[in-house]
Amino acid sequence: MTSIRGDIFLFPVVWVAISSASILVVLSNEPGEVCAFWRLFLSSLILLPLWIQAKKHVKIHHVASGIALSLHFILWMRSLFLIPVYTSTLLVVVYPLYSLVIDILVYKYRPSLIQLLGLAGGVTSLTLFLGVNRLALSQGAVLSLLAGLSVTLYFELGRYARGVVKESLVEYAFPTYMSATVFTALYNIVSGSRILPSSHLSYLYFILMALIPMMLGHTLMNYLLKHYPVYLVTSVSLGEPFGAGLLAYMVLGQGISLYNLATGLLTITSLIAIIRGYR
Repeated sequence: MTSIRGDIFLFPVVWVAISSASILVVLSNEPGEVCAFWRLFLSSLILLPLWIQAKKHVKIHHVASGIALSLHFILWMRSLFLIPVYTSTLLVVVYPLYSLVIDILVYKYRPSLIQLLGLAGGVTSLTLFLGVNRLALSQGAVLSLLAGLSVTLYFELGRYARGVVKESLVEYAFPTYMSATVFTALYNIVSGSRILPSSHLSYLYFILMALIPMMLGHTLMNYLLKHYPVYLVTSVSLGEPFGAGLLAYMVLGQGISLYNLATGLLTITSLIAIIRGYR
């Protein structure tokens, strides 16, 4: 396995990138399914020339992974307009726990004590951060939870493609993103949703979604999946509510208390422990 020392700088890049996603969705002022389509479509276009040059083919696990990714985006982005950004993001990012269980059962991985403590600390601080114990299971909350399950399947299939089948980053990422694009388009057609945005300014936010949270977020995570367990790569998401909260404060003017700031920093500390405890 590649030493984590060589890739350590990618983890904060991924954290900042994925933290920006919810802010860009809200700023676009477009329905979640519209944002999902354009984010995936533009990301596919970016990778298309490299995929054509590689002369690869679409396989069944690419399609399955693409459907899971599409469902993740559709469900999560819809929830952002039903419940606060903090709450929606928290309920989605518990998926590293799902991945840890799968890594232990399927890949026989044995996490270190510091990693288990880091995961426990991260989830605990997130719970304190958003007061999830007082959250009613509203429609938005249910959508967020289902989005977390969908993205777990997406990353597990990515680990299979990158770590087991040994596919290159482009060989896996492009057909997955394109399959997700097609499925999202079909969903929009069947549900009667429009695909074209209501404002030309929305295209700017779509482009930013493709470049930042998709290429610098998901694509870099897919790169890391070749070398590290799924739960380690996805543990970066534990810091997303804090990152999204800071960006929401700076960009959207949403308030953030000292209590939330303190528990957010605790989440980042837990994340660092998870990464440093990797063996």
